Amino acid sequence: MVLDESEVAQIVAAVMATPGLVKTAKKPVKKNFEKRMVAEYVLRNYKRCPQWRNARVGDYKEAGMTNYYAFIRRWADAIVIDGKKAIIIEGKVKPNPGAISQMQLYMREFPRTPEFTVYKNYYVIGKIVCVFEDAVVEKMAKEAGIEWEVYHPEFYGEILEAYGMV
Repeated sequence: MVLDESEVAQIVAAVMATPGLVKTAKKPVKKNFEKRMVAEYVLRNYKRCPQWRNARVGDYKEAGMTNYYAFIRRWADAIVIDGKKAIIIEGKVKPNPGAISQMQLYMREFPRTPEFTVYKNYYVIGKIVCVFEDAVVEKMAKEAGIEWEVYHPEFYGEILEAYGMV
């Protein structure tokens, strides 16, 4: 059966006129859940500890680098000093294997960071805090010596809604 142009046009008009049959895809609203989650997590778990959010790590003074390098250094989501430990926290809604190498870099660079010279001899702990579980990435992180925690912030419902899980 072959349809002519007018028949195709009638079918298209009928489909488009049917309510709920054609829906445009919605993109999830970005609300920077990771930064909010890390802020809530740090305030809840390390209330009395010195803490920095969006902290730069790395040394910009070595290998002939100019001050320009200070602006392209890596950014850890949070750094907390708890006793003689420096805890570097990376927040992820959906964990991925790249977070592990990212954390390894932060842990390596922390003692060389001019802003944290006072803490350069502290024991450095890397911690990935995520909303959704991922057993494979969790195992990889733990094998790399990185702590792992699944955390559901107070706005967990917003995250589920944004990711179409409600």
